[in-house]
Amino acid sequence: MPDIKKNTKFKIEQDYTLNVLLDILENYTKNDKFLNIYDMDNDYDFQNKILTLKENVKKYYSSSTCNAINNKKCTRPYLILIKYILKHHNYELQKKEFSKRLDNNTYVRTTKYFFYKK
Repeated sequence: MPDIKKNTKFKIEQDYTLNVLLDILENYTKNDKFLNIYDMDNDYDFQNKILTLKENVKKYYSSSTCNAINNKKCTRPYLILIKYILKHHNYELQKKEFSKRLDNNTYVRTTKYFFYKK
């Protein structure tokens, strides 16, 4: 008897994981629908909230290609989890390079990620 794919077997759990992620992102972005890499890199509380979803992704998603789950070296595992979950649920991610102004006319080159449902 063939195994049931995780997409059908754990649909409710996957939707719950997506809703938890969207709640975290909406609280973080204040409904702007974009993520700033510079700010995320410096916000460890946000990173930890995202990384708590790692076990759910491991259990309920077919995550063999996700580097953040497979303990492979990656620079931003929280960002990989965000991308993986959103893409799995047909969200579109677009990135845009920009310069963010810090204090005293100091600029930092960073990336914004916009996300929306296809």
